[in-house]
Amino acid sequence: MQKSRSILSSTLAVVSDLKQHSLDFATLGLHERALAALPCGIAIADARQSNFPIIYCNPAFERITGYRQEEVLGKSCRFLQGPDTDPEAVSQIRAALQTGGSVQLVLKNYRKDGQPFWNELALSPVCDQRGELIYYIAVQTDITERKQVEQAQHLIQFSIDRAADAAFYIRAEGGLAYINEAACRLLDCSSEELLALKASDLFPAGDWQSEQLKTSPREIELKSPRGTSIAVEISNTILHCNGQDYYCIFARDIRDRKRAEEKLRAHIKRERLTGQIANRIRQSIDLDRVLNTAVREVRQALCADRVVVYRFLHTTHSVKTQDWQGKIIVESVGKGWRSILESGARKNNLHANYVPLYQKGSLRAVSDLYNSDLSNEAIERLKRFQVRASLTVPIFQKAKLWGLLIVHHCDEPHQWTKAEITLLQRLNVQLAIAIRQAALFEQLESELKERSRTEQALRESEAELKTALRELQHTQAQLIQTEKMSSLGRLVAGVAHEINNPISFIDCNLAFISEYARDLLELLQLYRQHYPDPPPEIKTQVQEMDCDFVAEDLPKIIQSMRSGTERIVDIVGSMRNFVRLDEAKSKSIDLHDSLDNILLLLGSHLKRLKKKITIIRNYGNLPAVECYASLLNQVFMNILVNAIDALEKVADQPTITIATEIAPIPRSSFLHARTDVAIVRIHDNGPGIPAEILSHIFDPFFTTKPVGQGTGLGLASSYQIVVEQHQGQLECHSFPEWGTEFIIQIPVTISHR
Repeated sequence: MQKSRSILSSTLAVVSDLKQHSLDFATLGLHERALAALPCGIAIADARQSNFPIIYCNPAFERITGYRQEEVLGKSCRFLQGPDTDPEAVSQIRAALQTGGSVQLVLKNYRKDGQPFWNELALSPVCDQRGELIYYIAVQTDITERKQVEQAQHLIQFSIDRAADAAFYIRAEGGLAYINEAACRLLDCSSEELLALKASDLFPAGDWQSEQLKTSPREIELKSPRGTSIAVEISNTILHCNGQDYYCIFARDIRDRKRAEEKLRAHIKRERLTGQIANRIRQSIDLDRVLNTAVREVRQALCADRVVVYRFLHTTHSVKTQDWQGKIIVESVGKGWRSILESGARKNNLHANYVPLYQKGSLRAVSDLYNSDLSNEAIERLKRFQVRASLTVPIFQKAKLWGLLIVHHCDEPHQWTKAEITLLQRLNVQLAIAIRQAALFEQLESELKERSRTEQALRESEAELKTALRELQHTQAQLIQTEKMSSLGRLVAGVAHEINNPISFIDCNLAFISEYARDLLELLQLYRQHYPDPPPEIKTQVQEMDCDFVAEDLPKIIQSMRSGTERIVDIVGSMRNFVRLDEAKSKSIDLHDSLDNILLLLGSHLKRLKKKITIIRNYGNLPAVECYASLLNQVFMNILVNAIDALEKVADQPTITIATEIAPIPRSSFLHARTDVAIVRIHDNGPGIPAEILSHIFDPFFTTKPVGQGTGLGLASSYQIVVEQHQGQLECHSFPEWGTEFIIQIPVTISHR
């Protein structure tokens, strides 16, 4: 800015020098070099013409405006004006031209390319020796950069002035150099009052100095001239300006945040206390223990002298006072105060008059017994127990008024705070829940006792029921699986029966149909031999029916129907053999038939798979094995289904191998009876079972299948069937890239111990 003013002064000196000459063109030529060398734009206008045309401009004018000299000569300077040119500045220029005066101002002009620039203009008149105005000399200085800096500074200053945070600029010696409006509002002082203070009057010692910068931002207590302390969060920095250092401190009012934090801490503390007390109250499900814990915890939490629970003897919807009698059932009283329970005055109807209020869920707070709306009788009764203040909250059970939770202060009147009332209401809710739980437990305990007595009577009358109940408690998982398979078995047996009847009828009649069809075809052939030339109508009918094709295809159709019925009969037989509902006791069966029946039932499942699974049967010479057929079929079914599921992940040649053999009992036998052992091996070449899973496959409810696809009962129930009910063994061996093999070992004859 100082450089711009120096250039303008030099330019005006040249103009002043020009004024001392007659200003003809010869004289102007003497100063042309000087004008051309000036950095300011110079334009000379002819004042003798009405439109003041330009008769000269220097190179700086061309550079500033973007116009060449030949483009501006003869024109008025109005072409530099634009839509944002200040009308007031234009009016001042026009007035100077009209009066022959001079003017110096700043206005916005526009270059040839349309870009605006800020022009510091000095307009001076030039007169001849007679004093007549002949020229105007305009000196232009492009101050756009300076203007932008000023605008930026103005915006920064405006932002600081209007900032929400308080700003303090402090000199090195501690005096306040600047404060913004937010600082005045924060401290409730005028700027004059604050600027007369020192930083030490507002900030704690050293908090505004440079060595504290490393701790920014931080919280401090700002000292107000009004004598109050204000919680603020400050951040500071050092500003170097005009060779001086200023400490710049920005302070944010955090009083609301502090109050909110305090409320939050109080709320958290109250919630934590409520939770802790609620946990202690609800640790027991015995009603007496719950109530005694509640009154003790409430008295300690509220620092009260006495807390009681008053229970109404009859919870009715009546509004009559005599129908709402009650008594105090538990009490917690501090040392030095009389006990209501020990005095024998537990039963009363003091609260009957306020039942309508309590039924609406309203509480009742008495801060001073002697300045309350209580009746004289009530005051006298409470005086006996030194009560000075009370707080009563209703307790509800199933939307009915059950009782009251009452807190007493005995030493002096007590003004109940909102926090105390809120805490008591929250604890009352927890107490109501605990009472409900205790009541439900008492009801459940009573029902269980009654049920226990009934079960005991049944156990005494029926020994078999006792055994069944004991087995039910120890084999829940097996019974779930058994029930499921029993339901499935009944369904399968019913379906098999319904299918078997019509199929048996069809199968029995197919022989007659075949015989009748053969006789009819032979009769037709005889007709054709003895009557080779039938009437035209018969010929036409024979051609339409294509009797030759019918005679050839009908036996094939009957044979296909016979094959189909035989297939259905086999499937029905397999289904009945699988469920074996009529075989509740052990029976000797052919294990190979059982395995084949199950594979037959799984045939449709195997066909739906994307890959064909090869079944290899390596059956040995097994005798009939005594077993529970339907249960053993479940074992085979569970293992084979798991093998099929595992083979869905095999890329090439999925195979299931079933091998059987008979073997003598080894020395370290798991059996007590002396009999041979039937061994069934079911191997698949799937991916195998990881070692960490293999040890859990027989655990009840353990499954690796997605939710909804497995219950975890299949192998667990299979293990129980083989080991417990058949006195055998069930083992599983699995290795990566080899697959999984289940080995079932059961005795040929079951030992009925």
